[in-house]
Amino acid sequence: MADNLSLKTELDVAWHDDYAVGDAVIDQQHRDLFRLATLLLAATERSALVDTAMKLYRHVREHFRHEEELMREIGYPEYRAHVQMHDQMMAAKTPEERNALMAEHMKLMQSGMNMMGGMGGMGAGTANGKPADM
Repeated sequence: MADNLSLKTELDVAWHDDYAVGDAVIDQQHRDLFRLATLLLAATERSALVDTAMKLYRHVREHFRHEEELMREIGYPEYRAHVQMHDQMMAAKTPEERNALMAEHMKLMQSGMNMMGGMGGMGAGTANGKPADM
């Protein structure tokens, strides 16, 4: 791999307000994921690429753990399906597969938040939801 590289693609990694699920902590975590993905695609040096990829991976794992913990706490009825989707996203082999799962994930989160809306929000009373390296 050359020292100078670029991952520029046609992927849209910009945050859009319609991605919001209505929970401040989860929405911020999602924004952070998009920010890290943008940084990863903009990386032009191997060290920046590796560093950002590792931060993104750690943030995704922490975000999924946080979401799953909150879902268990509130008795989210689609918990198992959501965990399975997280596992599929981590195992996705292509950007296209990952993007399709991401779109499905956002829809599932939005419908779940709407369904649980009367419970005060999934992240109510939690910490800022950011891992230590953010």
